[in-house]
Amino acid sequence: MSNNIYNDLAFKQYNIFIFNFELFAEYIFYTLTLVKNKTISLPYYQHFINIIFIFLIIIIFYILYRDITYRDADKSRRCIDIEDTIKINSKLSEPYNYNIFIINKNDTKDMLKKFCLCIKYDFVNEKSEVIFGARNYIEHLLYSSKNINDMYSKAFSVFNLNKLDVDLITYENTYYINKSVITSPEYLYIITTSDNNIILKDKYSVELSRFIKKYGFDNSTNLTPIYNILYAIDNQKNKNSI
Repeated sequence: MSNNIYNDLAFKQYNIFIFNFELFAEYIFYTLTLVKNKTISLPYYQHFINIIFIFLIIIIFYILYRDITYRDADKSRRCIDIEDTIKINSKLSEPYNYNIFIINKNDTKDMLKKFCLCIKYDFVNEKSEVIFGARNYIEHLLYSSKNINDMYSKAFSVFNLNKLDVDLITYENTYYINKSVITSPEYLYIITTSDNNIILKDKYSVELSRFIKKYGFDNSTNLTPIYNILYAIDNQKNKNSI
């Protein structure tokens, strides 16, 4: 007797479920029919506008996706660069201190005596200094001008660590360095340790020397090689303070 009651209840619940499901299905079908009828009744130009709108939404989502992906990859790459910079500098007697010699490619055998310019970077203390070579090795690079446009458009410059900004190089407060000459293939940019005992050839030191050359010609050059080193120092300080 009790089994029959349970069977009846189950059958009733089943019928209620089927009935509600059919109502829901009919509602969905009715809604889609209305949408279809209204869509068909739209003018052609509105169809065209809708298609363009959908296309623009797809493009926007694609751009956002690429931007997020690129940022994540860029952050990951920068983290790797910083860690590698720390490892390389940990092996140096004076880490994060560099000398970049600019010299004619024919004078490299006696670099310390025949260089044109030496740019010294002390990233730990955020100091930079420009040292001039002997007059006979630099005079063919010099020019003077009272024209402000010539002064800024032709002059070689450096990134100054003291003020984190561009600095025009002046010689005897009168002359400027012709950037077209000093960045030509006739001149090499050689980076060494602060004591000049080791010529550095690792990826990040080479990038720094290339940066000096590019930035000297064009001040809009990306500052990544500079800031990667500064970030590496900050990162190391934070680790040591923990």
